[in-house]
Amino acid sequence: MAKRVTYQLIDDLDQSVIPEGEGETIEFSLAGAQYVIDLSSEHADQLRADFAKWIEAAGRNDAPASDAPPSPDERRAIREWARKNGVEVGSRGQIPRDVVDAFRTGRPAR
Repeated sequence: MAKRVTYQLIDDLDQSVIPEGEGETIEFSLAGAQYVIDLSSEHADQLRADFAKWIEAAGRNDAPASDAPPSPDERRAIREWARKNGVEVGSRGQIPRDVVDAFRTGRPAR
């Protein structure tokens, strides 16, 4: 018995079926949260137009966080920062990577 599975891309904005070969998946972030949305070509263009004035006024932050392990002084500062921001970290041992990255980039830790 043969089976054929067909997938359809659905526009997340209006739930319409996006024809094969059209539309796109767009990823973006805001306030430290990552988002992904599937949109028709028309809605993708609208999203870019809506974001355009904000992007033009904003600065880019493409620099990745340092991969270097934190120094003893930085570890103390990270633990203090984490506790002040409601993030649980142990008093000893390795600090989770997402907490180090959040400290270094100024974004909220998850």
